[in-house]
Amino acid sequence: MSKYDELSTPVIYRAGIPLKSLTALEPVGEDHHDYFVVTGDEQRHGTRVSVYRIHQLVDTVETQCLLEAKLEGSSSDVEALKDGLFSSIIETNEGTLWLNIYNVMKEQDKTVSESLETKSSIRLDNMGTSLNYVKLIADGSTSQIATVSWDKLSIHNYENNWNQNFHLTPQDCCYWRPCGDWQPDNTGNHLIIGRGQNVQLWDIRSQDTCADFGVFPSFGQILVLRYFPLRQHFVMAGFSSGKVVVWDTRSYSEPILSWNAHHHAILDLKSNWSHERLVATCGTDTIVHIWDMKELLSMPNTNGSVKKQPSYVKCSSLEYHSDTIYALEWGISNEFTIASVGCDGSFITTTIPSFLRDKMFT
Repeated sequence: MSKYDELSTPVIYRAGIPLKSLTALEPVGEDHHDYFVVTGDEQRHGTRVSVYRIHQLVDTVETQCLLEAKLEGSSSDVEALKDGLFSSIIETNEGTLWLNIYNVMKEQDKTVSESLETKSSIRLDNMGTSLNYVKLIADGSTSQIATVSWDKLSIHNYENNWNQNFHLTPQDCCYWRPCGDWQPDNTGNHLIIGRGQNVQLWDIRSQDTCADFGVFPSFGQILVLRYFPLRQHFVMAGFSSGKVVVWDTRSYSEPILSWNAHHHAILDLKSNWSHERLVATCGTDTIVHIWDMKELLSMPNTNGSVKKQPSYVKCSSLEYHSDTIYALEWGISNEFTIASVGCDGSFITTTIPSFLRDKMFT
């Protein structure tokens, strides 16, 4: 049972095509709106890109589509970069992979443009596989982007135009696309990667792993990895079993917290940008859950195993999708806004109402 009541009435856009990816653009200047980039699969090997502006009112949101464009080729998930840029991997009809960086902001006044501009393209000849098995991991605080496959890791710096390539030991029983996240310390030195049932922390400077984390077979395959944005040592993962797991990367031992969050596979999870105790999860069971992790984040430094697992509270659930939910995002300017996209073609935005915020933060 949920401890609190439902979220506010959602705003629903129906695209008419499956929507696969979603990212929140970093605010530019004094603009207090949120901007979300949404992508979906068009027919005949194309990708539709839409940019939405979200304005949060007291207990609801207003949503407006500002831009729509079509990309030639299939697209991976989109990842936000600095200064209104975002990136995606495109697979052409010939099977070639390109890492593209796009701009949607006008240079003059930093408002959303009428068209999508391709800032740069990097050909990914070294991945050696199809789009379905390559993961894009962007560092929003630096100019570095990682691309990961079963056995290869590449780091691309789109401002200084250099690349680093690493070989990864292939993992048995790896059926899903790799996943990962950059450590949120603004250095671009550490990257955590999940493949199959293997989780490793990479040090880009030494070009080697610096930690391995325990994954129990009952967890299933790891599908998503995210750091807490304000805690550079806490990382959480979502698994094909529906389980959420949290590690303290300083301990290199067993998880400090795990629980069954969903009935089926978890495809995305994220901590709120401003209130990191709020964690949203979603997946193939068509539900977005919001969890309060207050006790976890108030724990003293562990540096090892914890004797008692911290508790968690399900705050609310969003049950407006009718099919798999592929991605979710919190607002950056308006921290209580939450958005999600799914296979049913819906882009849904809503907000945590004021009475619920009062219950959580008092």
